[in-house]
Amino acid sequence: MRPILVLMGQLMGSFHLSSLAVRIIGAGAVGMACGYLLQRRGHKPLHVSMRGAPLRELPVAMQGTARGRYRPEAATHASPTDITLFAVGPHEVAGALATWGQPDGRNLVFCAHPEPQEGAVMVFPQISAEICPMRGLGIVTSGAVEICNKSQPHAPGLLLKLGFRLVRMVTRAHFAGRALQTAASYVVLLALSRGEMTRDQVSQVLLIDIMRLLMEAMRGAEIAVQLPDGCSRAFAELALHICAPTSAENDVLSQNLEALMATPQRKLHGHLALYEAPWRRHGPASDGLAARLIDFATSKPVL
Repeated sequence: MRPILVLMGQLMGSFHLSSLAVRIIGAGAVGMACGYLLQRRGHKPLHVSMRGAPLRELPVAMQGTARGRYRPEAATHASPTDITLFAVGPHEVAGALATWGQPDGRNLVFCAHPEPQEGAVMVFPQISAEICPMRGLGIVTSGAVEICNKSQPHAPGLLLKLGFRLVRMVTRAHFAGRALQTAASYVVLLALSRGEMTRDQVSQVLLIDIMRLLMEAMRGAEIAVQLPDGCSRAFAELALHICAPTSAENDVLSQNLEALMATPQRKLHGHLALYEAPWRRHGPASDGLAARLIDFATSKPVL
């Protein structure tokens, strides 16, 4: 699962509906963040990696709130479960659903994946989450989510019971656009970490130009993509965070961005690999995707 770099406001308060047993599949930061949020709202997260391994306890730093700890409880296939939440990479969704999915459709896939999956609700969580060596899990979210309108009709009720706030049901094109919004942010972070640009060159315009270039490259794909609503506002805020000097005293989001740029950058490379193929026609495959997109965005007009 890739982090969703959409800036949001304050975290939701406590959740008072009946407790639900939620099996969470995925050992990444967003899966851990979902587990912590559900635990904080009084639900029972049963959490394992995609291969079924139990997860270790983590300290948590959350934007605007005191620190805490996430203590995941291990799950098995036999564990009584109300809902299964998948927080895995796009290429792992089908396999995870086949292994852990519930046949009655009580499956939530928290992933920026444009393809709806049979028997699952496709959810885009507006959240930034990173696991940093010194601080633990950093979470920035308001609890808001978007769902693809090709998902199952019971999706809003499931999400409400879990304590998430549904912003809207969106088209597949908008859902795919959210994935590209994250990719555009990752391009800039990767370029900064490689020294291909400086912080003062980062702007809302640059981020949107990179996203439009990615959209142009994806135009031949099966699914159309569109600029998501609120993209400009999110990029304006994100550019400010990227440009600001980071330090241990800075907020959680700034520290999350720094963690993404640190070696070995697996998350940046893993997400951008999804868009490498369409961009091979713009230069040799050996050239870095981040460098090529930055070059196009800063030196060529964007139509």
